[in-house]
Parts: sequence; structure tokens; C-alpha cells
Amino acid sequence: MPSRTFALVKGGPKQLTVSWNYGWKNLVAQLDGKPLLTIPTSKELKAGREVQVGDGQILNVQLKQEFFGTALSLSINGRPLPGSGNDPQTRLASAYGVIYFVGCLSILLGILTEVFSVQFLRAIGAGWESVLEGLVFLALALWVHKRQSLVALALAVGLYALDLIVGIAAMASQPGTTPPAGGLVIKILFLVFMSRGFGAIKELRREKEASTIPSGTGPTAR
Repeated sequence: MPSRTFALVKGGPKQLTVSWNYGWKNLVAQLDGKPLLTIPTSKELKAGREVQVGDGQILNVQLKQEFFGTALSLSINGRPLPGSGNDPQTRLASAYGVIYFVGCLSILLGILTEVFSVQFLRAIGAGWESVLEGLVFLALALWVHKRQSLVALALAVGLYALDLIVGIAAMASQPGTTPPAGGLVIKILFLVFMSRGFGAIKELRREKEASTIPSGTGPTAR
């Protein structure tokens, strides 16, 4: 039975435990070890349920369908719980994590190709060029990670999409060769995870701007 624990506020103790059975059935939420909420079916979970966890605090639990798979959304009064599927920090970490991975993999494949003369890898474009490409992805990942840069994220998504298109075209141009379906699905999935970073960065920026507005001033205050 999968189980995860969450803090109700950033930096706070992990008080909320959520567990469920295969197929998102019989989800159970506990607060400080005490039963809080039970959702028997995935249909009910997709519809969403709410329960009070404190004075004026309403916990919303909902299973949301995404492009590839599902994500468990947990929020209190509309504010995502840290580490939950709808937490912008979690989505951003997934985005730059994929870019880091792509960069490291490109460097590794390039080095293996040149050192061991792996012809299959050379045929799909691996080599010193992919080592350089990997270094570029690592730099962009660092930029997204540390600076939450939309520009760096857009460059990473654009470069990876271009690399995907060029790779498909190169393999299609070889007689009797078809691009592997599994590899294409994985690369498209990587693009999806990278792209989720756009909304996450925008949400984090809005949160930062809201937190810096002095008390008692409106949005038009200067």
C-alpha cells in the first residue's frame, strides 16, 4: 500500500499521512495518526473531497488527470501542501530534474561513443556534439533550478524538442529503420515534465510578489 506524509505548512512537521490501495482505491488520510478521511473509490477521489483540519482550515483531496498519468492534489484553503502533486515547487523540481538527467545522459553517451567507438550510438548522433549538448542542458538546468528562469526553461524545451525531431528524421531516412516507440514515448514524457515547469515558475513568482506586498496596500500601490 503506497503511503506518503506531508507537512501542512512549508518547513513544518509532517503531520498528514495519506495511503491508498492499487488503482487509487480506499484512500485514507490521517492527521497525527488519527483517521481524518476515507475515500473508497477512485471515482470519488477524482471528484474530490473536503474535510476540516483546524479552525477555518479546509483540506481538499483530489486525484487529477494529467497528460501522462495522474497526480494527487492536496491543498488547504486552496494552498497546495508542500511536496504534493499540485505543489509548484514539486513540479519545478521535476522539470529541472529531467533537464539535469538529459544533460548527464547526453554527456555519458557522447563519451561512450568516442571512447569505445559505438557505431549504433554514433548513428543516432552521439559523439562530441552530444557532450557539448549535454553541457548546454546542464547549464540551462542550473539556471532553471537556481534562478527559476522562464528563458532557460524555454530554451531547454525548444532544444530538446528540436533534438527529438532531428533524431526521428535521421532514423526515418535510413531504409528499413523505424524510430523505437518506447524511446519516443519516454522523450515525449520528458518534454511534458519539462513543460510543467512554466506554470510552476509563474505560480512561484505570483506567490513571491504576493508575499512582498506590504500589509494594508492594494495591488495598485506604488
